Amino acid sequence: MNSQNIAKKQEQESLIILLQKLEQKIENIENRITKIEQKLGTSEPRQNEQNIEGVWVSNSNSPTSLPIKSDTILLSPIDEKIIQIIGMRGAVCAEDIQKELKYKGQNAASARLARLASLNILKKKQAGRRVYYTLNSYSRQGD
Repeated sequence: MNSQNIAKKQEQESLIILLQKLEQKIENIENRITKIEQKLGTSEPRQNEQNIEGVWVSNSNSPTSLPIKSDTILLSPIDEKIIQIIGMRGAVCAEDIQKELKYKGQNAASARLARLASLNILKKKQAGRRVYYTLNSYSRQGD
């Protein structure tokens, strides 16, 4: 019986040591997570990013996980590209986007432009049979 008690006591001591090590590792992980959260909360936008009110546009092809306001609109990379084209050129029509994005027809370009206009990201103005789109002046930041 005495040897069984000694074995049990050794087993309990090794379990206590193991639990203490696990607790320390968990604490280290929590500290690292806290530091990462603090860095994300105070990070500045990169130079190759544009901020338009309610829209976050990055020139990155890789998805990122960032805190996003509930009123923020997430855009596909193609929509981001359209906004960048309009930002550089000014007014564009569906034909311009069709050529730039190498679409076969104008329907896809027209649908994307119309959707961005319905989200109040773009402003549209008709000139004859063509509809030209520009960035909404009130949705631009830093102007």
